[in-house]
Amino acid sequence: EIPSALAVGSVVVVQPPDFKFVTAAATDTTWELHVISGPVQDTLTAWKRIDNLIDALEAPLDLIHAKTAMYQHPNLADHPAYIITFNETI
Repeated sequence: EIPSALAVGSVVVVQPPDFKFVTAAATDTTWELHVISGPVQDTLTAWKRIDNLIDALEAPLDLIHAKTAMYQHPNLADHPAYIITFNETI
């Protein structure tokens, strides 16, 4: 569960991809990753954890875009987050 994981670290939520059917043999996919981090009481640590995760994901996934966001949970304070986009041809 996201809230309990955020108390001690970071979470990466993978959204299902969008598909673009280029040819009968090739499909372009666009993925979104939501990188969320805690602790909410120490935003400097939370942002450093996110930076480390983005650095680790950048090369293997060929990231194309990342934008800041805030994860909003109905029972918790907002958590620092990034929404990361990358493409893949399958």
